[in-house]
Amino acid sequence: YGVDHRWLKEHIDNRIPSEGDLEIIFNKLGINFFSIESNQIGDWQLMQMLIFAASSISDISQELSSINKWYNENTISLDANADVGYRKIYFLSRKKKNVEKVMKSYKGMNRGAKKSSLLSVSSDTFKHFTVTISNIMRRYMDMGLRYKELDNKYQDLVVRNMENLDRINKLETELLIIKDSRTWLVVNRIRKIFVFAKNTILTARNIVKKIKRRIKTLTSENRNSYKTWIKNVEPKLWTDISTDSSTKVSIVVPTYNTPDKYLEPLMKSILDQSYPNWQLCISDASTDIDRKKSIEKMSKKDQRICYVYNKGLRISENTNAAIDMAEGEYIGLLDHDDLLSPNAINEVVARIQHNPSVDIIYSDEDKISDDGKERQIPFFKPDWSPDLLNGVNYITHFLVVRSGLIKEVGGLRPRYDGAQDYDLLLRLTEKTVNIDHIPKILYHWRLADGSTSKSVAEKDYADDAGQDALRDAIRRRNIRAEVVEIPERPTNYRLRYELPDDTPLVSIIIPFKDKADLLARCVDSILSKTTYDKYEIILLSNNSEEINTKNLIKELKSNNKIKIFEWNHPFNFSKINNYGAKQSSGDYCLFLNNDTEVINPDWLSEMVGVAIQPGIGVVGPMLLYPDSKDGIQHAGVVLGMMTMAGHVFRHRKPDEWTDFGLPSWPRNYLALTGACMLVSKAIFNEAGRFDEDFTIAGSDVALCLRIFENGHRNVYWPFATLYHYESVSVGTYHNGIQMDYDKSLLYYKPYHINGDGYFNSNLDLMNEQVGVKEG
Repeated sequence: YGVDHRWLKEHIDNRIPSEGDLEIIFNKLGINFFSIESNQIGDWQLMQMLIFAASSISDISQELSSINKWYNENTISLDANADVGYRKIYFLSRKKKNVEKVMKSYKGMNRGAKKSSLLSVSSDTFKHFTVTISNIMRRYMDMGLRYKELDNKYQDLVVRNMENLDRINKLETELLIIKDSRTWLVVNRIRKIFVFAKNTILTARNIVKKIKRRIKTLTSENRNSYKTWIKNVEPKLWTDISTDSSTKVSIVVPTYNTPDKYLEPLMKSILDQSYPNWQLCISDASTDIDRKKSIEKMSKKDQRICYVYNKGLRISENTNAAIDMAEGEYIGLLDHDDLLSPNAINEVVARIQHNPSVDIIYSDEDKISDDGKERQIPFFKPDWSPDLLNGVNYITHFLVVRSGLIKEVGGLRPRYDGAQDYDLLLRLTEKTVNIDHIPKILYHWRLADGSTSKSVAEKDYADDAGQDALRDAIRRRNIRAEVVEIPERPTNYRLRYELPDDTPLVSIIIPFKDKADLLARCVDSILSKTTYDKYEIILLSNNSEEINTKNLIKELKSNNKIKIFEWNHPFNFSKINNYGAKQSSGDYCLFLNNDTEVINPDWLSEMVGVAIQPGIGVVGPMLLYPDSKDGIQHAGVVLGMMTMAGHVFRHRKPDEWTDFGLPSWPRNYLALTGACMLVSKAIFNEAGRFDEDFTIAGSDVALCLRIFENGHRNVYWPFATLYHYESVSVGTYHNGIQMDYDKSLLYYKPYHINGDGYFNSNLDLMNEQVGVKEG
């Protein structure tokens, strides 16, 4: 809770006195004493279970209060003559007969009757809890039946005509409105219909009409989730209007034949800014003289607006001309058909005042319909993530840059028109690490014809320009890598890092206990598919007994890539993996669960290529459930998700759009799963290896946090993929889980309090599939 508990702090500072120490003191002072075990462990555990139940089901909170009162009134009787307690209580007296009297009275108490009463009331409460849970599950089952019914209705949308690919791309963008929803099962069905539609021959327009008619009821909830956020959450986010207006922000807008229906709302969004010290710099390249006159006329509405006419300039040159007019300490970039939120500049200035050294500021954004009436498709971004920027221009809007820095790098470059803002960002972020993210929607990107917000096909040169900009960036940075096109996702990019001639040895460390079928599948997939040649497999048998396992071990021993060791102790994830690392010869350790299976042959080459880059700590792949309909199992770990640490994008499809972007983007995270993680042995040892106080769960996240805190970036790399059968190898453990939970809290506490910057505070931490908060 952020405050030291005075009793616990006293114990930490002065240590807990031992029974022997106390009794020596009592005897020296001539004090008679009698001790009892207090708060019996079994009773205490039962009460904790009731507390957790009450926190989930409000209906039993009243009953819990009564039980608590009864428990506190009868603690002594419940403690009578028991063996192990949460603490020990001493009765002290100078007179021996007083102690004997208390001892006699205590030993005469009937613990059994009180214990029976506690079990009885607890049992009744748990029955109530079970009934409530059953009712909830029944409602979910009803929803499942409803989904199935709707799925059957979708079948009459099967179509027999085909439209050209360009129109289909526009249609899929329009469907992002539908896809922005928690009801992912329904959305997934809709997506499948559109994939099928591409191979059929009904016009795209008719598909839209039919689907809108069929799912009108369903999508009302989908659209309303973001509307609910706008209504209930967004108003609470705005910063108070700054009383210090000394910082000037210049907004640069390159215009080109801009229609009044776009320019008037843009002008209004600037004039309505809550912060007054702004400058609007318009460079107009219109070739239509009527448009030129209209824009020039509008620019005279306010003396803070500057206008210059530069007929026929292309986008980068036109933007640079607007930048040349800027007088502000900071420059914000705004497209000629988009809008700023009324508090955008105030939020930027507030961030500058909080962090005067900041050079680059960016915000979250959403899309706005062509008519400007509906906000939709929000994109809530992570804090500065360099490996994400190398895969996609996730920053885009609203971008504000210190004017000296944007001029230092030479502004925008015409050779990269179409991706000129991406090229600018790649160059800017090479010059500074003072980059700040405002997790608020400050920019509304219009879904207008001709804008890449609606369809990349409208600017088919954008993808090529973006690839060229990234190639130029890796040349400047002396990075040995190839920029690989992703045809199905234009303006998304893939770096394939080159491996050195002397590739590092990777030790693949796999603990196991029996389950020979799992181990055989895992090892065979590595041996038969992996194209990276320089690896060894360290197999760690943990109390294996089955004959099938022993036969498999004999078979595997003949392979010179495999080393097999026995570790016959009670299972401890941390200890067994640390032991494996000690036995390994590799420069890098890849910790791998035995319930995994390699999918793409270059998985290890991809992971090693990332891991050898400067500044990289842990690298983790995309893990998929073996049944394709279950989607993603791991695409990064978010601190605070599902109360502790959860797998973001769980059950999403890799290319399914969410309010947090695509699961198939490479990303930086605080942590990655230990089911498959690659790290250099030097960094692993520097971080203290896996913490052996953890038994089953949590040490992988704790290791990642220590590595991050040591100054390394942890990277999720979706271009390496494996199946994960998730926990079938370990099974269910009860002993040790509570200790792991408590230990994890110590590591996670700062991030639970301050938030995980690689996620976004506007997203619901209790939704691993990703969705906005609704209240």
